[in-house]
Amino acid sequence: MSHSSESLLESVLSLPEIERAAIAEALLSSLTEEEGELDDHAFAKELERRSEEMTNDPNASISWTDLKKLR
Repeated sequence: MSHSSESLLESVLSLPEIERAAIAEALLSSLTEEEGELDDHAFAKELERRSEEMTNDPNASISWTDLKKLR
């Protein structure tokens, strides 16, 4: 990431949550759809698959706190 991008990110992260959410939404909607991206039906199927996976083995999950530590 360039210095100007890092500086911008630092500024944005200091904003209130509601403003950060609005910026995140705008950035996400500005991205073009990539090849292989899931459509609504495929996304729903993937969510169902993951839900079934968690139902079958709840111990396979990782907490958000633990996941953030992996970064």
